[in-house]
Amino acid sequence: MLGFGSKLKTSVGDVQVFKKSVPLAQAGDNVGVLLRGMKLEVIQKGMMLCEFGSEKISNRFEAKIYFLSKAEGGRWKPITSKYIQQIFSRTWNISCRIDIKAPQTMIMPGEHGMVELTLLKSMIMTMGQQFTVRENNITVGTGIITKVLDDIYISKSLGKLKIDNTSQ
Repeated sequence: MLGFGSKLKTSVGDVQVFKKSVPLAQAGDNVGVLLRGMKLEVIQKGMMLCEFGSEKISNRFEAKIYFLSKAEGGRWKPITSKYIQQIFSRTWNISCRIDIKAPQTMIMPGEHGMVELTLLKSMIMTMGQQFTVRENNITVGTGIITKVLDDIYISKSLGKLKIDNTSQ
C-alpha cells in the first residue's frame, strides 16, 4: 500500500466482487480486498495497492498545466511561484506547492505553462497522469505529469520550503 508518505507491506488474502470470492478482478470492477496484517486506520482513500517495488512514490513532479480564465470559471489573477492549493488526482487530494519553471515567472489565467509540483506527502503519480487544481472549491487549473522527480524532505510547511531550481 503506497500513498500519503506511507509504504506499507502486506499480502492479499482474498479478492471479492459483490461479496463473492473471485480468482481475477478486471479494471472497473468494484472489489473488496482482504489485506493481511493491516489495520483499518492506516489505510486512506487514494492509496495504491500494487506489487512490491513496481511503483515509485515521490512528492516532486514536473508537469504541464493550464489555468482556466475568468470566462471559463477560473482565476482572474496570475499565478506565481510558491502558489499553494489542493490538487486532485484519481481518488485522492493533497496540498501542493506549484513553482513556475524558468523562463516564465508567472502564468496568466487562460495560459499553459511548465511547473514543478511539490506535494505535502509522497504519492504515486506517473507520466501522463492528469490532475486538477482547486481553489476555494472552484477548479482553477488542470495539468498532466511530464516527469517524476526525486523525493525531497519537507520539515515544516510547503510555503517555507526552499527549492533550488537551478540544478534541474
